Amino acid sequence: MGKIKPIYIIGDDGINDRQIETVKETTKDIFDLIDVDEYPSVLIDKNGGGILKMVGALISEDGFAADVFGEQIDDLKLLEFFKTKLNNRYTVFLTRRYPNLNSKEHATANFNNAGRALVGVGAIIRSRPYNEGGVCIDYRSLRIHTCHELAHVFGLTYHCVNPNCTISKSYLLEHKDENMPYCDACLKNLKNCFRIK
Repeated sequence: MGKIKPIYIIGDDGINDRQIETVKETTKDIFDLIDVDEYPSVLIDKNGGGILKMVGALISEDGFAADVFGEQIDDLKLLEFFKTKLNNRYTVFLTRRYPNLNSKEHATANFNNAGRALVGVGAIIRSRPYNEGGVCIDYRSLRIHTCHELAHVFGLTYHCVNPNCTISKSYLLEHKDENMPYCDACLKNLKNCFRIK
C-alpha cells in the first residue's frame, strides 16, 4: 500500500476548536479501525472562511434549501474546487452553512449535521454552530456523519442496507454506534479501498 494522502481539515467561520478536534479524532479512529500501518498527516486550517473567497460565489440564497433553512453553501462547486486545486490531499470542510441539498427528502433530514462527499477528493460536513438557537452542538452526531462522509471519500460509493451502519441512508442516529460505526461488510470494503487485509 502506498502512503495515504494527508487529511486537510478546514473550519469555516463559526466552527469551534472542539468541532475540529472531533473531526480529527474521528478520522484517527477510522484509520485505527481499518488498521493502517502509518497514519496520514492531518493539517488543520481553523480560519477556512477564506477558502470561500478563493472559490467565489458559493453562498446561495435561492433554491429550496435556502427557502427553508436560509444561508447555504454550493457544495458541488466547492468539491470541484477541492478536486482541481487541492487534489494532493483529502479535504474536509467543516461548516455551519447548509449544503445545497435541494430536495424535499433532505428537508426532514437531521440538519444538525449533514454533508456531501466526492470519492478520492473530500467532504463538506455541516455542523451546527456553537449554541445555535440555544441548542448545544451534538458531537455524537458530528462523529457519525464524519464516519459516513469519510467512508465515501475513501472509496465506498454506496449506501449500506444495514440501518446500524453509518454508511446507511438512515437518519435515525439512535441506531448508530459511534465507536463501531461500520458493519463487517463495510469495514471489509473500506479496508479494501486501502488494500488492507
